[in-house]
Amino acid sequence: MAYFKRIALITPQHKLELLNYRYIQDLTELCHLGAFIEQSVEHVSIPVSPNSTNPFKEFKKSIQRNKFDMVGISAMTPGYNSAREYARIAKEAGIYVVMGGYHPTALPDEVLEDPNVDAVIRGEGELPLRDLILHGPDKSVLGLSFKEGDSIQHNSPAALIHDLDSLPLPSRRLRPVRFGEKGDAYSVDTVYSSRGCIAKCTFCANDTMNQNLRNRSPEHFVEELEQIHDKHHKKFIKISDSIFLFDPGRVEKILELMFKRNLTNFRIMTESRPDDIVRCQHLMKDLAHIGFERISLGIESPDSETFKKLRKGGSVNKNEKAIRILQENKLGIDAFLIIGHAHETEKNIRKYSDFAKNFGLYRQAIYFIMTPYPGTQIFKEYKNKNLIKSFDWDNYNNFGSVVGLENIGQEKLRSLLASCYGTTDGIFIMFKGSSGTLGILGQLLFRSIFWLYFLRLQNQTQKARNDFMRSYYLPSYDSFHKNWSPNWLDKVSQRIFKAFKLRVEIDGKNDSFVMVFQKTRDTFTLDVRPYEDKDGNILTITLDDLEAIQQKIDIIQASRLVYFLSFKNRTGSFYWVRNYFACGPLMVVITLNLLKLSWKVGWRYLKALNPFSSRFSPQPSHQKL
Repeated sequence: MAYFKRIALITPQHKLELLNYRYIQDLTELCHLGAFIEQSVEHVSIPVSPNSTNPFKEFKKSIQRNKFDMVGISAMTPGYNSAREYARIAKEAGIYVVMGGYHPTALPDEVLEDPNVDAVIRGEGELPLRDLILHGPDKSVLGLSFKEGDSIQHNSPAALIHDLDSLPLPSRRLRPVRFGEKGDAYSVDTVYSSRGCIAKCTFCANDTMNQNLRNRSPEHFVEELEQIHDKHHKKFIKISDSIFLFDPGRVEKILELMFKRNLTNFRIMTESRPDDIVRCQHLMKDLAHIGFERISLGIESPDSETFKKLRKGGSVNKNEKAIRILQENKLGIDAFLIIGHAHETEKNIRKYSDFAKNFGLYRQAIYFIMTPYPGTQIFKEYKNKNLIKSFDWDNYNNFGSVVGLENIGQEKLRSLLASCYGTTDGIFIMFKGSSGTLGILGQLLFRSIFWLYFLRLQNQTQKARNDFMRSYYLPSYDSFHKNWSPNWLDKVSQRIFKAFKLRVEIDGKNDSFVMVFQKTRDTFTLDVRPYEDKDGNILTITLDDLEAIQQKIDIIQASRLVYFLSFKNRTGSFYWVRNYFACGPLMVVITLNLLKLSWKVGWRYLKALNPFSSRFSPQPSHQKL
């Protein structure tokens, strides 16, 4: 008879959610745990989606329905504050609370200081969780830390599971509804063909949890792919191994089995070390043919000195060669670059965007700020040097500045992050990827609102906000043009105006830039430059205008819309109707706010032409974020 019988498994949401379907949470790790323990309990469920608009309310309702006697919470560092709220809700209902995952494994004593947490599972969760369920909190449960009276008992570590084929396939049927999809039907899903890694990078917490590399057999892994394959619906699959391409022979066998079983209706993304790309370059065409469309590449730094400090292995030269191989085989790249190491100067950091630009990594370079996650060598080093300036775990999200650098202040570091993104993902790139003025303005609105959302979470002042956004826009100051085939609407608009100007105001009239759109019969030109008095009275939009819109948009609803637009090939009219209605509230909010913005911009323009009384003039909200 099991000690605990009714189990809830939870993954907390992070405060900063990226508006990108590729990085959405899909709870596969909990499905692995659920599959391992479900034969030992009366009931196990994953009651809450981290993409719920009100996850804590849903959790309370689930507690009332299911009468759980244990809640297991798997927490990464940026989700730890949310994990504590789940623990509080569970403890108020008299439920035993156990936490696991990267953050509790790294800081078990700190986590157990929370009065709402009863135990911590360190490392891989399957064996300790099952033993805890069967025997209760006991010194015999390896890998468990738990409260015993006024003290904390740390049991010996549990052994790693070396034979991963012995584990059951994940029970995806346990997953809750996410954006209208449930269980095996998730359009974005995650699979793991291995655990652990061969490398010991100083910034990576993988060694804290999974340690040495262990592979599933190709046959066992492909069996899972077959379980989620849908010949009518092309799913996006993330193979979330640290080094999927490490063994070319194993990769070749997996591809062979996928071809043999006709598992070709996938869009696939994986992560890789650059030297593995070089080793597997002969397989790139086969990877693309089977459905691989994007590979996340850990470039980390273009500077050889910094690269060595990270103990990444490989070399800067191999990084460059790997990029060339992927580009030649037309595979998309997410090139991860980490700025903000303790020793770096502004000159060092500007090399990152130069590197990305030189290799044409437009919209493919993803810049992170060095974040010292608990359990990593960097965390211990920076903490010993008193370089860590914040332990607000919400900001440990790869973008938050929590380290005091030796040569650069934290606000300046954030502005350098903005400059990096502005160089390879800014207005010029919006121009290249859009077919007309409205497309570029839509992209400008979307990107600006995301960064304003990020800054709001950082509790930044208006000055810091302005400095950040100025740094983001500045790299696009130049003239650009491309050949362009006008449609009928474009031809009509050309009869109305030959040039369209928009002033974007950052902090007052003198701190503005102008976007000038000009169209001829076959050329489309964009000029982004500082505002000058000779520009006269033109349409003006301010950061306060954009901030007002951002504050009205629910980030989960925005994620739902991005998700739906990314998978509009899903068959069935019911799917379309359901998702249009689900996205309806956000569309109403966006439409109303765009109308309000148009009114503000138009009134501002008319007022500039004729100095009306300001009595009825809409006023921007000059408030701190």
